[in-house]
Amino acid sequence: MNPEVELSPLNDNEPAVTPMSHDSAPSTPLYRLLMTGGGLAAVIGCIVMLGWLLAMPSLTSLGQGLIPMAPSTAVLFIAYGGALLLSRRATDSHGVLLYIRSVLVCGSLISVVLFVLSLRGVFLPAEHLGFKVMGAVEGSPIGHMSPITAFTFLLISLSFRNIITARPSAAWRGITAWWLAILVIAAYVMLMLAYLFGTPMFYGGTFIPPAATTSLAFLALGAALLALSQPLAWPETAPSARIVRYSSNILIVVFLLLAAGIISAGYYYHRKHEKHYLSEVERQLSTIADLKMGELLLWREERLADAGLFHNNLAFASLVKSFIKHPESKQARLEIDAWGNALKSKSNYNRIFLLDALGMNRWSHPEAASEPLSRHVRQKALESLQTGRITVADFYRNEISGKIYLSILTPILDPEHANEPLGVLVMRIDPEKYLYPFIQRWPVSSATAETLLVRREGATALFLNELRFKKNSALNLCVPLEKTEVPAVMAAMGREGVVRGIDYRGHPVLAALRKIPDSPWKLVTRIDIEEVYAPLRERLWITVLLACAMLLSAGTGIGFVWRQQSSQFYREKYQAELKRVELEERLTRVAGNLPGVIFQLQLRPDGVFRMPYVSSGLEALYGVLPEDAVRETSRMFAVIHPDDLDRVTAAILESARTLSAWHNEHRVMHPERGPIWVEGNATPELKPDGSVLLHGFLAEITERKQKEREIEKKNSELERFTYTVSHDLKSPLVTIKTFMGYLEEDIRLADEARIKQDLGFMHNAADKMSQLLDELLELSRVGRLSNPPEEIAFRDLAREAVSLDAGRISERGVAVEIADSGVVLCGDRSRLVEIWQNLVENACKFMGDQQNPRIEIGVDGCGPESLFFVRDNGIGIDPRFHSKVFGLFEKLEAGGDGTGLGLALVKRIVELYDGTIRVESAGTGKGATIFFTLPSAIKK
Repeated sequence: MNPEVELSPLNDNEPAVTPMSHDSAPSTPLYRLLMTGGGLAAVIGCIVMLGWLLAMPSLTSLGQGLIPMAPSTAVLFIAYGGALLLSRRATDSHGVLLYIRSVLVCGSLISVVLFVLSLRGVFLPAEHLGFKVMGAVEGSPIGHMSPITAFTFLLISLSFRNIITARPSAAWRGITAWWLAILVIAAYVMLMLAYLFGTPMFYGGTFIPPAATTSLAFLALGAALLALSQPLAWPETAPSARIVRYSSNILIVVFLLLAAGIISAGYYYHRKHEKHYLSEVERQLSTIADLKMGELLLWREERLADAGLFHNNLAFASLVKSFIKHPESKQARLEIDAWGNALKSKSNYNRIFLLDALGMNRWSHPEAASEPLSRHVRQKALESLQTGRITVADFYRNEISGKIYLSILTPILDPEHANEPLGVLVMRIDPEKYLYPFIQRWPVSSATAETLLVRREGATALFLNELRFKKNSALNLCVPLEKTEVPAVMAAMGREGVVRGIDYRGHPVLAALRKIPDSPWKLVTRIDIEEVYAPLRERLWITVLLACAMLLSAGTGIGFVWRQQSSQFYREKYQAELKRVELEERLTRVAGNLPGVIFQLQLRPDGVFRMPYVSSGLEALYGVLPEDAVRETSRMFAVIHPDDLDRVTAAILESARTLSAWHNEHRVMHPERGPIWVEGNATPELKPDGSVLLHGFLAEITERKQKEREIEKKNSELERFTYTVSHDLKSPLVTIKTFMGYLEEDIRLADEARIKQDLGFMHNAADKMSQLLDELLELSRVGRLSNPPEEIAFRDLAREAVSLDAGRISERGVAVEIADSGVVLCGDRSRLVEIWQNLVENACKFMGDQQNPRIEIGVDGCGPESLFFVRDNGIGIDPRFHSKVFGLFEKLEAGGDGTGLGLALVKRIVELYDGTIRVESAGTGKGATIFFTLPSAIKK
């Protein structure tokens, strides 16, 4: 036995290997590391929980502005730390082992759920464990487990599970546990270094980063698992093994430190470059926003300046007054046209209107245009006349053409008559020609950048210009103000500056927000985060490749040193292997004289079976000569029962693949004794040539299997009866008890109607219980109580069963056809009739809405292999439930009547006559056919 391990019966198949050697004794470094790591993780979890309880953030994180450990994470650290502290007692206490397994199962389930939900952006309030947790750190909500943390708990669980389930035949579990612990330590060394450098990883990203306290606790857990798995992964088998293992550990630590330094340096460089780059992008975005805002301000000032030329202009007011009084005057029209041409020549207006004091259009330029003036503008014109000020009719849609315009409205007042309103000059602007183009221009090449103009419209943010990725969006697309993550909504609410959010397409964007002074307009310049980070990803790949190259170089150098140091160790292992082979050959010769069948079965890399050795007992057990089996292994497999051959072969292949112990029970067709049961056990061994050699034994267990079948049958009956008592009988009792309480209250209130109703429910429950007890009694009598056997023709049996179901058949209008057959059965008449009676009743019950219900009763063949069938065209049975329909208390309709015992009773009677039963149905709505055999009831 390996001096580094102690055997512990954790299951019935093979003893587990638990690190209970001198390396884990209380005085050894490994034991101290195990206790320190597990205790530190549990203490950190307790301190964090105390911090949440006392509302002291300093106890939940290692610094201000750092994300704290979630309460759910702290609880898991306490549980896992406690499990590691108790791990040495797992071999002595079943309760401790149960606690450890419960922690691993529950911790894994919680981690999987939180990992998936966190990646989807779903955060459960239950993670707060009742504490009042609010706020966020750089956009990450606090009080919730990071997906990285959840994934690490899964690795911890896998490592711990491999440790407690390690077997001599599965040494890979200990090695896997050791490497998983190394992986956790390496990962969280990097995370802790990042915290120490002041550049914590994953902050400001798309998911919650691990807290500094979490990283420290995982380092402690990883160290404890490393100490616990060390004796399992690298057991000492020679005096030089300790030296080799010690030097290997030193080299691994050196490599991990180098790797941590290289990765940390690369990460620090990338984060610094990322911050500088993002700052530059934000500055560029802000500059473009300021430039666009300046252009818009200048454009508005120019338009208002144009309007100012006509406001309080005595000459123009006199001309308008003359034109309105004498519209037939050619001179006045010519002068008005001259003013209009001069204004139109500035190329910012697509049409100019002159309205009178009543809002009626008296003149327009150009006159050829047929599009009328919008009612919105007329209303604004009247408001402008009332206030006497220049008014801007902001973006609006013409009711006739559907086009979008802006208009500058200048009131024309009569200075000679106390500023009496004369009319309004309307300068209409087509933004598609004069405004949108310079808004949409972007000064540099970009695949996703664009400028948005929005205004607040009630409870929405309304887009005023055409969008790059959504056609016909101007004055059509609006976003509710509740969607505060949308930059357009932020701008409409008055926010300014550079922000991150989700745009109208649902894409993450970086945006600069500006207010346009003296206007309802808000400016948004935005670019997709994907485009912003594209250059960063390229730089990241370069950094990763350089880091990988450096890691590869470091690993190659350290690997060369390790190889030189390990050569002596492997030479000793080779000599030990030669001695082991010699001992194996000696034991093989001894085993040839032992009773039973001892064998060696080899599975070569090409998939071919070969039997190097088999003892002489094979002839008595299999009826095959040992030399024949060695020469032609297929001779041994040929006598295995055909129904078991594939299973036996698959089990051998699986054992060879996983190098796990092979245990199998199968039937052998002995040439003289007929079918017998054989039990096989073997241990696989991986050979240097890639083949797997199984060492094992075979023994006959025919008598034991017979006894097991009897016990299994009795246990099955007991389980079904127990289920009935605990479930189906309990339900009516609960109903009676419940309505007894209602009945007391109703009697007190003298409510006769409710009293009758309560009694009705209680009667129904009692009837249901009585029916169930009657059917259970009937089921228990099958095979126990029977009438004297008598001969009866198949047709007579079927007719008698149909007559017993005549009421239900008549009620449903079912046509029953009984095939003519000369088959005669011999057995308990009442039991045989029950088969067809229950099947016909079941077919009628599930006929559904079939317009022409039909049931066929017949038999195929003759003699013991006669196949009886009952076929209907009812609702059918979903293929998924074919295997369940004959189970005890199985009902396809949970709310349907019946107890679920009818088909179970049929199956019990069929099996009483050594028969089989099955159902066939193409699916729901396609009818069903029940096939069964009654070999022992067929008259010879």
